[in-house]
Amino acid sequence: MAENVIADFAAGYVSGVAGLLVGSPLDVLKLRLQTEASERRISVTRGLVDLLHEGGLPALFRGVGSPIVGLAGLNAILFASYGGIMRYFEDQHRENNLTLAAKARDAGLQHHETHTPALMMPAEVPFRATYAQYYAAGFGAGLASFLITTPSDLVKLRAQGFHGPTQAGRSLKVARHVLRTEGLRGFYRGSWVTLLRDAPSYGIYFMVYEAFKDFLKADGTSSYLIDSAKLLTAGGMAGVIGWVSIYPLDVIKSRLQVQSVSNNAQQEKQMRHPHLAKAPCTPITPKPITNGQVYKGIIDCAIKSYRQEGLQVFGRGLGATIIRAFPVNAVTFFVYEVMMELYNTMYHSEKVARADDYIK
Repeated sequence: MAENVIADFAAGYVSGVAGLLVGSPLDVLKLRLQTEASERRISVTRGLVDLLHEGGLPALFRGVGSPIVGLAGLNAILFASYGGIMRYFEDQHRENNLTLAAKARDAGLQHHETHTPALMMPAEVPFRATYAQYYAAGFGAGLASFLITTPSDLVKLRAQGFHGPTQAGRSLKVARHVLRTEGLRGFYRGSWVTLLRDAPSYGIYFMVYEAFKDFLKADGTSSYLIDSAKLLTAGGMAGVIGWVSIYPLDVIKSRLQVQSVSNNAQQEKQMRHPHLAKAPCTPITPKPITNGQVYKGIIDCAIKSYRQEGLQVFGRGLGATIIRAFPVNAVTFFVYEVMMELYNTMYHSEKVARADDYIK
């Protein structure tokens, strides 16, 4: 049992790192499109070119330090939780089989005593998870990973969102700044919308993945190349559908998390007393992209964003997200499956070796 949890955790972490490195450039662009007010539509290609002009190749991986520590760890917790919940369902199924077998055995003994027709001993029914169970396991995994998701995502978003030639918005500096200006509570800004986003979306994510695996018959019966293509397709589609299902909430979450308490207070003071506004000066940390708005919560952010930019604001950056989601999640699930297959092969080989030693 413990070995399975450790294997899920390790495979989830490695697959999370692989997915992050693949998707970082488009993730940086997604945040830029979500949080910057702009009258013109910017294509994915144009956005990536602008990022390269702004900061070179490192700009495409801005803020990736926090996700590798946090979000890859989140991926580990996510897959370990998902695997644990699915094993719980399997254990419940096995217990039900044993209960039915015990009832059949008792009925058989009663038959010998009363000469009534005997019940047939039921054959053990193999566990076959339902799509509702896949969804429930994903939903539970989303809840379990929530405490890691929120602070890690917040640091990543602020690190990605900082502009300027100094590129001072790196993960560690951002984390220190949040701790100094907002305290530990500051890392959980946007926590409720993160929870509303993650739990249902991870339910859809894992359910869609398993559904596509069934549809494509990715069961190991094809050649390695074809089976790999099926797994990559299933993972990619799970990522795309999972993101599309909750994207407006992600826009709100991004806008809530990139604003800081110190910037909000300064903006509110200037709005109340514009004559006291000081001349521009170089801040200790660059200003996040918040369009001068001060959002007080989920509903306030949704209303202000809608009034300023219309309904289309809740789909800003969706193109970049979809383009990013397919390869990132294809790689994430594929690496996870490969890691688990390696673990199972090594685990069973070790069991066989132990059995051989015992026989000798």
